[in-house]
Amino acid sequence: MKEFIPVGIAMLLCTMFYSLVIYDTIEYKGGGSVHECFGECYDTYKERQKIQKQEAKELMAFNEENGIVV
Repeated sequence: MKEFIPVGIAMLLCTMFYSLVIYDTIEYKGGGSVHECFGECYDTYKERQKIQKQEAKELMAFNEENGIVV
């Protein structure tokens, strides 16, 4: 039973160190987002995505017209 006191104190110290020192320096990365921009950068990103989708549709139509099986 006496061994629980030092373990409890060590856990408390580790928790305090994490919450007071480490937690403030953690940087949130956005939860898996594929882009990390906003404003003009985000508008450019959306435009590029739209262009890529259009190019994919055009390529698929070209392949169908010419009998190409992918």
